[in-house]
Amino acid sequence: MAFKIPRLRRSHKFRYARVEWQVGTTLQLQRMAHENLGLGTWTNTDEGVPVTELGDRIGMLDVRDVKHPRLVKPPGIMDSVETDNEPELDWYEKN
Repeated sequence: MAFKIPRLRRSHKFRYARVEWQVGTTLQLQRMAHENLGLGTWTNTDEGVPVTELGDRIGMLDVRDVKHPRLVKPPGIMDSVETDNEPELDWYEKN
């Protein structure tokens, strides 16, 4: 079967199945959840381990309703504008 894999990768017939298989991995699902919130600048999105740029902030778990936890933007993102003379204090340092 291994000899057929390269041929399947080139086949347009199996493109959807191949992409769906790849994005169904845990790391890709997490990337899509964060990306849907507009968080992170992602690279390697077509590979096994997607990564963000150094220093990117990603979502956090909102557990106010423990029966329905949600991924949300961290406080402070899009709430303020950072200026050169007044750097924003990281939310995690405040709390």
